[in-house]
Amino acid sequence: MKSNTRTLLLDRYSFILFSLSLALLVFSNFTSAQTVLFNVKINSDASTNIHNEEQVIINPTDPDNIVAVWRDFRLGYRQVGVGYSTDGGSSWTDYLIGIDVAPYSWESDPGITVDRFGNFYTVTLCFENGGTSAFCIYKSTDGGVTWSEPTVAIASDFDFEDKELMTCDQTGGTYDGNLYIAWTRFPVSGNSRIHFIRSTDGGTNWSGALPISDNINDTQWPVPAVGANGEVYVAWGQFAGNGQVLFRSSTNGGVSFGTIDTIYTPISPVSTNVNGDILVFTYPALATDISNSPYSGNLYMTVMDRSVSSGDQDIFFLTSTDQGNTWSPRKRINDDPLGNGADQFHPWAVVNQDGVISVVFYDRRNDPSNLMFDVYLTQSYDGGQTFTPNKRISTVSSFPLALLSSGLTKTPLDPVTAYYGDKPLEATPLAGLIGEYIGLSSFGKQNTVVWTDTREGDQEVYTAKVITGLLISKLLLPLNSAYQTDDTPNFTWQDLSYYDTVSYYRLQYSTNSNFSSGVQTLDSLPDTTFTLPDSLALTDAIYYWRVQSFNSSGDSSGYQDQPFSFTVDTGIPAIPSLISPADTTNDSTPLFTWNTVTISNKVKNFKPQIASAPIRYTWQLANDIGFTMNLLEVNNLSTTNYQLPNNQALDNGLTYYWRVRANDLAGNQSSFSSPLQFKYLAFIRGDVNADKARNLSDIIYLVNYVFKGGPPPIISLFAGDVNCNGSVNLTDVIFMVNFVFKGGSPPCA
Repeated sequence: MKSNTRTLLLDRYSFILFSLSLALLVFSNFTSAQTVLFNVKINSDASTNIHNEEQVIINPTDPDNIVAVWRDFRLGYRQVGVGYSTDGGSSWTDYLIGIDVAPYSWESDPGITVDRFGNFYTVTLCFENGGTSAFCIYKSTDGGVTWSEPTVAIASDFDFEDKELMTCDQTGGTYDGNLYIAWTRFPVSGNSRIHFIRSTDGGTNWSGALPISDNINDTQWPVPAVGANGEVYVAWGQFAGNGQVLFRSSTNGGVSFGTIDTIYTPISPVSTNVNGDILVFTYPALATDISNSPYSGNLYMTVMDRSVSSGDQDIFFLTSTDQGNTWSPRKRINDDPLGNGADQFHPWAVVNQDGVISVVFYDRRNDPSNLMFDVYLTQSYDGGQTFTPNKRISTVSSFPLALLSSGLTKTPLDPVTAYYGDKPLEATPLAGLIGEYIGLSSFGKQNTVVWTDTREGDQEVYTAKVITGLLISKLLLPLNSAYQTDDTPNFTWQDLSYYDTVSYYRLQYSTNSNFSSGVQTLDSLPDTTFTLPDSLALTDAIYYWRVQSFNSSGDSSGYQDQPFSFTVDTGIPAIPSLISPADTTNDSTPLFTWNTVTISNKVKNFKPQIASAPIRYTWQLANDIGFTMNLLEVNNLSTTNYQLPNNQALDNGLTYYWRVRANDLAGNQSSFSSPLQFKYLAFIRGDVNADKARNLSDIIYLVNYVFKGGPPPIISLFAGDVNCNGSVNLTDVIFMVNFVFKGGSPPCA
């Protein structure tokens, strides 16, 4: 029954895989900042058992030599596979590195590092069904072809040692060549803690275990890294409560560590099973810059976290420029639409010898059901300030529910660990699903990625070589979404060739955002700036522009994923028509209003206004018609009305002139409207005849208005509402009589 289910599942997705393969043939024809040279399977075994949790390192003395390690079940139980390549990853030789290292039957959770001289070091979790566990260290001095007998670094008969990762000091400094391992210890009783060991003799001897985390439950997933001056950094997840990423550093080669700092909180979820039942952790993928670049000494961290605004898992990036004392705000570096429901997970980050940051992660943006996954890469060439567009690395999407064969027969039960239950292995078919991490290494323009891939119907280890050639130029001017009057604009962009030399540029602009029609191409441009000649002067319209660069061989960077746009608008806006205060009127609470100007005067000349910049207004007020006395001016008004703020009172009884001008965001402006004048008369409650006194004459005026149909109060009707009840009537007359003749209360404020 199980085999039938597996066949149905694979048949169900075979069409999807085939369709995605065809789509990628089109995708691969476009040259971009990163070129994926191949997708190649590393493991050579014909079993349908699983392979996952990969790591990879490029030899710094020979970048054609690459070594990868992974968790390998080809024998039906946990072992560690190793593969090496001597041709830059095009072909591989692989085998199992240990196989029953006495007294341990299983190996898992591999990590790998390399020293400055090209010696590779692999660490594996060696363990037995009875609960004993250890770290086995292997060394290769011939590029991964052969490995030493394992050295046991840490061994425990009771506590379970888990999720170890290893790094090497390659700085050439005091601690050059030191090896460091950080891991999680799960004791028989009590809380898990992060521990640390070091070796100063190439992995032969190791220090005792040093606990570096607090004794708090749910502490897991440490990642060690070495700084530019030999500092040792360890970041890990504290998954209790709201969750946080903690950090600690050493300046004496790992002998002792400073205080524990929190660098990221809260995190949600700290661990979860995303669609397809893939177990993911919010672990800190820590990387350091030990290059001679301007960003040397920087620390970088990528972490999977759930976006508050979208609800799906995204990849976030943080930077520290002061040895981890402070960290930048997080930034989202997966560039799929926010909130599209696609999860990204399992990030890994590295920095090469030139200071270029590379980040890789699993990504589900290509599957609307958020199930199939791909591998994506992004890079930063400016210390993490900006990142290149995400590049799809896998040429076929993977189906996480690809089942295993039932031939896993080492024992009927898988060992009890922190992550895997005591069910038979075939009942938990992915043994941690697709593993908990993937691998990435970078050297110069070469990036090697390794990941778990199911295109063959089961889990295999795949790799890709990604070459960074001509990076896509950065567009500068005209600014994106700019408005301008210049119909012969200057186009300016920034060269980001980095690992190649640009021979010339190609500039295109069009009134069509997808460049399907009306395209003007300017080829063989030698510089990063170009001004349109008068013969190519633009008409008023919205334009889109883009640039690609070419090297001497004709290889192209490709165009920007999103072109810049700008609007040419040479039309002068119409002059606004003033509405109120009307000319030669009195007003105590002037609200200045005018008509809306929406398009340029071109319409009046029967020339279609293809594009018009948004209109803003300039309002002026003065005591003379020449607008020189006590001038008030307010600019950039987006509405067609304006009222003076309370702290800007006008002088009572004076005449004021006002006018308005229309300006558009391209820089065009109309003439000022012909000014209107009004007299500002601030009313006093009770002074209904506006003689600046409150006496019998006001009572008589008010009686005439209320009882005999006389004129209303001169300045404002509210001047007669002396009791502030919202109307003018007999009660106001009585109020005024009491105030003037009987010493009653004064009119309300």
